[in-house]
Amino acid sequence: MSASRPDLTLGGIPRADLLPPEVRSEQRGKALVRKLLAGLIVLAVIVIGGFAYATVRSVTAGVQLAVERARTDALLAEQLKYADARRVDNAIALAISAREVGMATEIDWEAYLDEINATIPTGISLTSIRVDSISPAEALVAPEAPLQGESVATISIEATSTTVPEVETWLNRLADVTGYAGIAPPVKVDGNEQAGFVVGIQVQVNEEAFTGRFAEETEADK
Repeated sequence: MSASRPDLTLGGIPRADLLPPEVRSEQRGKALVRKLLAGLIVLAVIVIGGFAYATVRSVTAGVQLAVERARTDALLAEQLKYADARRVDNAIALAISAREVGMATEIDWEAYLDEINATIPTGISLTSIRVDSISPAEALVAPEAPLQGESVATISIEATSTTVPEVETWLNRLADVTGYAGIAPPVKVDGNEQAGFVVGIQVQVNEEAFTGRFAEETEADK
């Protein structure tokens, strides 16, 4: 078996490499340099693009932060504008509340004692009257007798009469007085027809005697 021989092409274009090896080597070096430059350019474009993107993101975030801060500052300024008005409203509400508490046990004593005076039977003269009432911080006074109710005030009355006083009539009239809670026993009647009589009565008053005028004003304002 004969060894293979290279194909022989007849009639082909004759070629000959007449360039010296140094020239070929230089050409290959230039091609490599061009490829390296192209790679560096691509890398630079990528780096610059990434930096530009990061810069844009940073600037955008900064702008958004500035907008939010400006909005927050505007809201705070708006709140401060009405802070004084709110403080005044709170002070007024507190004053109204304090007035309601402080005047919760208010009784118009002038009108009330006129009502008591109108119950005195003919022939009896009022000599003294004393009022003891609770303060807003105190609890109602518990009744001391079965027929008494809780009371907020006690009116101690002393009167004189030259004849036998109509005490029963007087007690019946007192029962119709506003806020009547009962009579604290005992009812005292001392004396005689020669020296005259002295009558002592203690009238218990309940919450119905309160004027409640400030509470009514508050309800009307709501």
